[in-house]
Amino acid sequence: MSSLILAEIPQHPNTFHLRYSVKYNTKNPVPLTEIIASLQSLDVLLKDAKNVLSLLTDVDISGQAIYIERIESGSLFTDVVLMLWCEDKEATERVMQWIENNKMKSILSILVGAGLVLGYQYLTNEKTNATVTTTTTITDSVIINGSDALSPELQKEIDAAIEQKMSQQRSKYAKATMDFVAPIRAEPDADISMGVDGQLMDTLNPEAIKTMPSAFEARKNQRFQSMTSVQVDLRATDIDKRTSGWAGTITGTVDTRVPIVLDPTLEPNALHGRISFKADVEVERTFRQSANQMIPTKIIVRKIY
Repeated sequence: MSSLILAEIPQHPNTFHLRYSVKYNTKNPVPLTEIIASLQSLDVLLKDAKNVLSLLTDVDISGQAIYIERIESGSLFTDVVLMLWCEDKEATERVMQWIENNKMKSILSILVGAGLVLGYQYLTNEKTNATVTTTTTITDSVIINGSDALSPELQKEIDAAIEQKMSQQRSKYAKATMDFVAPIRAEPDADISMGVDGQLMDTLNPEAIKTMPSAFEARKNQRFQSMTSVQVDLRATDIDKRTSGWAGTITGTVDTRVPIVLDPTLEPNALHGRISFKADVEVERTFRQSANQMIPTKIIVRKIY
């Protein structure tokens, strides 16, 4: 095992650094093309970090740059540094104070996790064998195991920022998600651990990785709207199936009957005998040329109350 220290991270006025580490636990060496793809995926997964942090801190963060500080061979280990900067020292200190007050050194873990979840949702929302998706919120997801629990108030703020700055870019995150997991896909027993300050407490659920398609295909003119605790009215059911034979509406959002897909973690018989139920859902909308607008085309049920 050997380490390659790539560069001294530059120091400039009004900058601050956030660190993140990823370890691919593999038995075999990782091909160079997959190493490059995984490194490039981190650039995409963290692309909106400054936008999310600006919204959370109410400070205009001017820019960011991502550096690879160290790569270690054996099981591939990568240390990443995200450098951000503001217009002046006072703004920089306000951001750093927010991070300290909220114990948010793990913010990069949350943002990488959010990007992976959004990408995973895009890749698997049409798959019948997907086994892991989000539960209630982006930051409350079983695709990522081990993240520290957030206070309800902070979780709500972060989810709102992610929803505003990241959630409409699932296609971008889908490709990055596939590149991120590329180094372990050839090894059934390999896994990925992630974290900050050398504490690799987060792991990517291996069952989630198995359900991802082998190649990325972009879907045009689609949007997804996440909704929590809404009433879904059933108009057709097939208790033995998750992905067909179900249809329904959501008053005020989906007024015309559309297909309903149950998350694979849900049991169809949970809805036996019901004509309506409360759930967390994603509404898929597709652009329809004849109507010149986005039309609801599917309800994906993620959690049933």
